[in-house]
Amino acid sequence: MTPQQYVGLFVRLFAIWLFFVAAQTIGVGVALDSHGHSIAPYVIASLEGLAAVTLWCFPMFVADKLVMGTNCETREPISAIDVATVACIVLGLWLCVARVFPSLTRYVSVVLVLVHENVPLREDTKSVALMVESLLEFIAALVLVFKARAIASFLLATRSSTGKA
Repeated sequence: MTPQQYVGLFVRLFAIWLFFVAAQTIGVGVALDSHGHSIAPYVIASLEGLAAVTLWCFPMFVADKLVMGTNCETREPISAIDVATVACIVLGLWLCVARVFPSLTRYVSVVLVLVHENVPLREDTKSVALMVESLLEFIAALVLVFKARAIASFLLATRSSTGKA
């Protein structure tokens, strides 16, 4: 398999997981409806569902954009840099589905309900802090996905230089 095919496989797995995250987000919306009406979880679930369908339908398009600079036509063994690039992309996708999307949905919804009920945010600093933490994790995931080749090059270069010493 080529690096693009590996990433395409993981993009499809990400799409399946994203669909389940969207279903969980709807559950958050239902739970929050008893405390105040917030459409944020439903909007987020719709966006997650749309992203899941899009990623499911076009995994190789996404893979080609994420793993640039490799030739799909060759049947050479996958290089170490390509393996590390794929690993960075997979880690970033996993971070999104396992940590970022569930927590971000929950804390954005809680903050919006607090704002709707005119509760000062300074009274619930924990939710705001956890929302900021989720945003930072989201930025880290985006960097892992979109700068995977640079990160892989850095990791392999660092390892090579320590091995020579």
